[in-house]
Amino acid sequence: MKKLIIIFSCIFFFVVLTKAQFTVTETFMGSSLSSDIISGGVATLTSGNADPIDEGWLRLTQAAGNQRGYAYVNSSFPSTLGVVMEFEYKTWRNKSDSYNGADGFSVFLFDATIPSFATGGYGGSLGYAPNSSGGTATGLTGGYLGIGFDEYGNFAVASEGRVGGFTSLRPNSVTLRGATTSNSATTNPYLTSVQMQTSSSNNTNSVDYNTVTSTRPSDATFYRKVKITIIPTGTGSYVITVYWQTSTSGSYVQLLTYTTTTAPPPSLKVGFAASTGGGFNYHEIRNLYITTPGNLRVTKDVNKSNVNVGDQLTYTVNIVNDTPAALTNIAFADTLKAGNGAPLVLGTDFEI
Repeated sequence: MKKLIIIFSCIFFFVVLTKAQFTVTETFMGSSLSSDIISGGVATLTSGNADPIDEGWLRLTQAAGNQRGYAYVNSSFPSTLGVVMEFEYKTWRNKSDSYNGADGFSVFLFDATIPSFATGGYGGSLGYAPNSSGGTATGLTGGYLGIGFDEYGNFAVASEGRVGGFTSLRPNSVTLRGATTSNSATTNPYLTSVQMQTSSSNNTNSVDYNTVTSTRPSDATFYRKVKITIIPTGTGSYVITVYWQTSTSGSYVQLLTYTTTTAPPPSLKVGFAASTGGGFNYHEIRNLYITTPGNLRVTKDVNKSNVNVGDQLTYTVNIVNDTPAALTNIAFADTLKAGNGAPLVLGTDFEI
C-alpha cells in the first residue's frame, strides 16, 4: 500500500515543548464517567437508576447518615496558570434528619505529584481537613486548598482536629482552608469564611434545600450554580474568588475573595468530596466545566488542499499563548484524520 509522506515543519518540533490548554467538560448526566474522572466512597451516577437515562447527576452521598464520597479529575495543570471552574449542584433530602441537613461538600486543589490519593476526614471536615473524632488525623494528601460549602457549619469551626476558625457553628457558609502539612498544629489552617444566612432552616441564601421533598427540587424551586476563579498573582500566590448563582436567569453574586500566602506546588489537580453525619443530604453535582484562565490558541495548517498518494505535504501546528504566563509541562497531542474523519495510522497510512 502506498503512503502519504508528511513533512512536519520546524514549528511542530517547537510545539512539542510548548503547552496546550487544560479544559475539562463533564455533565455527569450519563451512566459512565470519562476516563479522567476517578470516584470513590459511595459516589455514584444516577442516570438509569434514580433518574432517567442521560438525565442524571454525580451523587456524592445518599440522604443517609455517615456517608462519604469523592471524585477528582485525574489530569493536572501547571499552577502558574491558575484555574476557573463552574458547576451546578443540588443538596436536598427526602426525609427529616432533625439537623436541618448536613454536612456539606468541598472543592479542593491538591499536589498532582502525590503517589496515591487519599481524602481527609469526613463529617464536618468535608473530606478535606482532618477529623480526629472520625479517626482521620491528617487532611487530604497533598492538599493545597479546600473550599467548603457547609450546610451544618462545622468546617469553619476549630474542633475535631481542625486548625483555626470559629468556636460555634456557622451554617450556610463557604469556608477556605489551607494546605495539608505533617504537623497537626498547622495542617489545613482556617483562611476565611462567609456566611450567606444564619438560619439553618430556610432556603433564601442557604447552601442546601431545607424543605423535605420526595423528589429533587426543580431549578425553579432551588437552583445553585458555582463559579470559582483561582488566578495567579505572579508572585507565588493566588487570588481566589467564589461566586454563586441562585436562579437560572440570575447573575453571579460574589461570595468571597481571598489572596493566598502559601505558594502552590508546580502542578495541581481538582476534586470534590461530600459527607454526612447524624444529619444528611443528597449531595449532587453536574455540568462541570474547568479550564485555565487566559487564551491559549491552537491552529493547524497544511500547505496543500489536495494530494495524491505518494505526495509530500507540510503539516504545521501553531500554538499561541496570549497570556504573560510562562507555560511549562503541559502535554501536547494531535490526531491526523482522513477526509471522512477516520484517524490515520502512522506507518500504515502515512510516514513522517
